[in-house]
Amino acid sequence: MEQQPEFWYWATKSVVRPLMSTAFRLRFEGSEHIPQTGGLIVACNHISRLDPLAQGLLVDGAGRKARFLAKAELFHAFGLGRIMRGMRQIPVHRGTAGAPLALDEAIAALERGDAVMIYPEGTITTNADLSVMAGKMGVARLALATGAPVIPCAVWGSHVAAPKGHKRSWRPGLEIVVKLGPAVNLSDFEGPEPTHETLRTATAQIMAELGELVEEIRQSWRRPAWAPAWPEVDGWRPSSEDKQLSPT
Repeated sequence: MEQQPEFWYWATKSVVRPLMSTAFRLRFEGSEHIPQTGGLIVACNHISRLDPLAQGLLVDGAGRKARFLAKAELFHAFGLGRIMRGMRQIPVHRGTAGAPLALDEAIAALERGDAVMIYPEGTITTNADLSVMAGKMGVARLALATGAPVIPCAVWGSHVAAPKGHKRSWRPGLEIVVKLGPAVNLSDFEGPEPTHETLRTATAQIMAELGELVEEIRQSWRRPAWAPAWPEVDGWRPSSEDKQLSPT
């Protein structure tokens, strides 16, 4: 039974890595912040459907297998569900009585020494400037329950190729930047069963450090001349042609 999950993990990686490396110019930074042993939580921002592929490849390249908390609907998709389960991804039944089960599965994964990838925002950001939204408290609850380090993981550039709800724009060589930061210091929140206020404050600290990391790589990323841009993101003034491609 142990062989099947790793078969699907390695098989999927053998397809995804060359495809992503061919289609995009991937710039990975900060892998030194990933501990080589023990469970860890990777808290990610979310601006595109491509994010799990790019962020997962960075963590995998740092020597750790990425186990994502993903919406349960993906596990019911024909073919995809088998792959997701085989890769030990963790289903999240949002808005149902079964939602807390994801936390239990994530804790079990951390106890196995896995890298648990989580999107604290719960969805692709709806902020006009693609900045980090307020996080849900599950990431802090998971960290304080297990003592696992929380590593922020920021991505930028993927929003051009696969934005949610907007027209795609892609050519070979589009740069996607993914960067890991140092573990968030949550020592002030350790102790007995955390209160709602403790979880809220710890979550805010995680999101603040993630937001700073996103801003850092956003400043270093250069939009290709051919790519449409968001005025709220790039301080850019669209031409008449660009207006047809930009978000409304």
